[in-house]
Amino acid sequence: EDRLKSLRVAATKKKFTFSKSKTKTKEPTASPISLKPENKPEPEPELLKRDIVYADLANTTITVPPCTEAVPLHLTNLTECQVRLEGVALSAVRLFNCKGVHIYFDLAIPGSVYVDSCQECVLHQLPTCQLRAFNSTQITVSLYVTSHPTIEKCTHFSVSAFDGGSQKLDDLFQGKVPDNLYKHVQDFDSPMGQSANWVAS
Repeated sequence: EDRLKSLRVAATKKKFTFSKSKTKTKEPTASPISLKPENKPEPEPELLKRDIVYADLANTTITVPPCTEAVPLHLTNLTECQVRLEGVALSAVRLFNCKGVHIYFDLAIPGSVYVDSCQECVLHQLPTCQLRAFNSTQITVSLYVTSHPTIEKCTHFSVSAFDGGSQKLDDLFQGKVPDNLYKHVQDFDSPMGQSANWVAS
C-alpha cells in the first residue's frame, strides 16, 4: 500500500511538470501580438490636405477665403446655400449632390467646373476652360468657356453669355481672349442632333 501511494505521488508530480512545460511553449507566441499597437496609420494623401471642402451645410452663406496657391474646391451635399469666391485662386470646382445653391465667381477658373447630381443650382458669371455636367437638372450658368460644354443625363440645363467684366477674362487668357463657346453644348444623350435637354440664351 505504501508503494502504491508513492507511485501516485510520482505520477502527480510528473503531470504537473508537463503542464508547466506546456505553458512555457506558449509564451513566445504572444510577443508578436504585443508589437501591433506600435504600428502608425498611413498619413492622408497630400492632395486631400490641399483641397478646399465644404460639405453637409444648409441655408448658409459661404465665403471662401483667399489662398496662396490654386487648389480645387469641392462643394458636397449643400442645400440652399450661397457660395462667394472673393479673390480666391482655384484650379477647379466640383459640385456634388447640391440643391438650390448659388455660386458667385469673382475670379476665373483655369481648369474645369464639374456639376454632378445637382438640381436648381445657379453659377453666376463663370469664366472657365471647361464645364461638364452629369445627372443634374435645372442648372443655370452665365458662362464664358473656351471648349464645348458637355452634359450627360441632364435636363433643363440653361446657359447664357458671361457679362462679368473683361478683367476676369484678361486674367484667365492673359489678354488673348478666344471665342466664347457657351452655345456649343454637347449632349451625350443626343449625339446626332439638337438636344431638348439644354437651352442657350
